[in-house]
Amino acid sequence: MFKKQNGEKLYGGITAGTVIAKGVSIEAGEISGAGNILIEGVFKGNISIDGDLVVGSSGDVSGDVKARSAMFAGIYSGSVNVDGAIRFCEGSRVKAQVEATKIIMDEGAIFDGYITSAKIYQEEAKI
Repeated sequence: MFKKQNGEKLYGGITAGTVIAKGVSIEAGEISGAGNILIEGVFKGNISIDGDLVVGSSGDVSGDVKARSAMFAGIYSGSVNVDGAIRFCEGSRVKAQVEATKIIMDEGAIFDGYITSAKIYQEEAKI
């Protein structure tokens, strides 16, 4: 599942410059900035990044997320707003309010919540 590329971890085709490893727990955090993040541990707090977010198969995240794209293979609860695609991988367990332009749901993913594509409607309104 993981491969190394130039010293960074690669997960599902996304290179992560920042990793919260399995066994690490951050209970009241705030992450913001540029770059991609892989979470395999526990993170409770808000995330606002210009890059891609990956919640790995052992990851457990709760809080609000704003990112370029997101991929969930573990557990997540909260609100997600991505500019691009969001993917729910097989085995993921997600309870969320989602806003994205592209949604990918793998067989075996569990999702409870709602999904809107408001960005698509905003583009149509400009025409």
